[in-house]
Formats: sequence, C-alpha cells, structure tokens
Amino acid sequence: VEFGYTAQANDIIFVQVAFRNSGTLSVSGYTGINTKQSVDSWDSQWFGLIASGGETSLTMSKTGSAGVSSAHVHIIRGGDTSSTLANAIDTSGFRVGSVGGTLTSAALTTGSANCHIIHGAVWDGSSVIAEPSDLHIEGHATQSISGSTFKATAGAIPTFTFTANSTTNTGCAWAIAVKNGSGGDNPIRLTDGRDYLQ
Repeated sequence: VEFGYTAQANDIIFVQVAFRNSGTLSVSGYTGINTKQSVDSWDSQWFGLIASGGETSLTMSKTGSAGVSSAHVHIIRGGDTSSTLANAIDTSGFRVGSVGGTLTSAALTTGSANCHIIHGAVWDGSSVIAEPSDLHIEGHATQSISGSTFKATAGAIPTFTFTANSTTNTGCAWAIAVKNGSGGDNPIRLTDGRDYLQ
C-alpha cells in the first residue's frame, strides 16, 4: 500500500484492515493491536508502527483464498514515542455488535489528557456505512470507515453510532486513544489519513 506521503521519524502509523476471514493477515514490521475480530465472513484488525522516518508504504500478507478489501492508514504526529507502541496507546478496545443496522463504538476511558482518538468500524459484506455527523472521517470504503476526534481531558471518550444499510449482518467498532507526547496543551494531530481499496 502506497501512502502518497512520507512519514517522519516518530510519526505513529496506524492501519485498519478489513479482510475475508478465510485466513490470517499480517503487516510487515507492524504490531497487531488487540486481536482480530470476526463479523460474519469478514475480519478486521488494527496494526501500528512508530516510524523511523522515510516510510512511504506498507506491505500486507494474507493466507487463504480471499484477499484484503480495504485498508485505512492514519499517520499521527506528536504522539508519545518515548518508548514502545504499546506505551503510546493510552487505551484501546472494540465492540462487536449483534445483527442489525446500527453499532455504537466502544466505551473507553483515557488516563491521559490531550489524546488523539481514532475510531473505525467494519461491517460484513457490502453494507455501506453512514458517516457519523460529529466524527471527522478520514477513510470510507464500502464496508469500512474510520475517523478521529480529540479528547482534551482524561475520562470517558465520546462514542459514535455507525449505521449500515444492512440489518441482517453484524459489525465491529474499534477505538484507539493515542497519548500526547508533548505533555501539554498542544494537541497531537492527524498528519495524513487515506483509504485504499482492493
């Protein structure tokens, strides 16, 4: 996957992938965040990497007969890169919904102020997901969506309701809160957000 952008040292690169669950998926050099989640015939998972600088693409590998449907890439600048990727993430989680047309994102609580929060959702099949009006959307494919928001104070993060045009399939919503590396009021920010379809 080509970014169309060159990452700088200590940027944090996140990618949400939606893929058929006939096998497993990995992203070269990236760390999986939580474990993959299955919704009917689809899987979804997030991966992350603290950039060395100069990254312009990533390589995904998948076993099984079917491939990747979509990948949403978010490049974050100003996050806490003092240690590992796990340390940069204040909290993360997911919620797998029951069959129906709506899904509310995971309810999480941050322990740090000034977190950049990435949200994403994947539905089974070709269920077009409506964009929540109060979430800044950075990637939108046929059955997946991702965006971000900012949380100035520690505490419960905003939740969002994702809506699909299918009431017979299930979905999974993710949330990842990234710590501010400055420790002050200057918010970390999304440097580049793109989506890739295959």
